[in-house]
Amino acid sequence: MNGNIGITLAVHDPRTPGKTLLRVAFPTSDPEKPIRWVLPSRLHAVQTVFAMTVHKFQGSEFKHVSTRNKTSS
Repeated sequence: MNGNIGITLAVHDPRTPGKTLLRVAFPTSDPEKPIRWVLPSRLHAVQTVFAMTVHKFQGSEFKHVSTRNKTSS
């Protein structure tokens, strides 16, 4: 759907031990299936993002935020 945010992950291939496959995970509102897994090739007209800022004060709808800080030596 327009505006959905998914995360691309390498997941284990159940058919081939030791092999991974790329899948895109989207959160759902279904408690029985909280994540929808989609093949990257099924996504059309997507925009990728490497880093994104989230500002709660500006009305962010995100409930949780993950950060990774990289320090230089």
